[in-house]
Amino acid sequence: MKRLTAACSALFMACLAEAQMVDETEPPKMPLTVEGLEDMDEAAAEAIIGSVNPLENDLRGLEVAIRMHDGFLIRDDGAVFELGVTDGEGVTRLDEEFSLVETTGVDSDLLREAARQNFYIRTFKLGSADHARMQAADLILQEMKRTSTGNNQLKFNAGAYTCANPDIATPDEYRFAIFVRTAPDVDFVPLSSGDIVMNKDQAGPLSFAWEPCQD
Repeated sequence: MKRLTAACSALFMACLAEAQMVDETEPPKMPLTVEGLEDMDEAAAEAIIGSVNPLENDLRGLEVAIRMHDGFLIRDDGAVFELGVTDGEGVTRLDEEFSLVETTGVDSDLLREAARQNFYIRTFKLGSADHARMQAADLILQEMKRTSTGNNQLKFNAGAYTCANPDIATPDEYRFAIFVRTAPDVDFVPLSSGDIVMNKDQAGPLSFAWEPCQD
């Protein structure tokens, strides 16, 4: 099953360079665009993701919120989180995908402010069954932080399986935003500088986003 993800990799290039966890290679061009990315500087990137840096935070408390247009539905298999790292020699040291558990009743000032007409927000968290796997991943990241000589690539992605809502008109613009936090005593932060946007006529291989939901 296919999904769309919002990647934090480009922002980590700015704010984790001193930790030598990533290189500065530009990601491949995709039909997805991020609003406000051209105005993003290093200070702004650090402000956005400082509270979710996997080198400094315990990701066992990870929570993800997704704001999606009503014309698209998040499938029952919901949201996923990907965490990985490839070292400077091209060897994949970590490549994990976690299926997230949906939550309700989440209290967040940022999510209240992020509410929009014709959009909905669903929230998810890392399930307790995956805490041990996340802790093992963290040990690998911490070891690489201590021993890395640079040119590593870090993957920090969140996304969801979606389909077109068959009950209302689906817009030609696919638009969503993803917010994350690592503990309930801090608020969410946006995973990107603005909405992630894709136009139907430019979607190419990602045009599956407009396939209607099936019972």
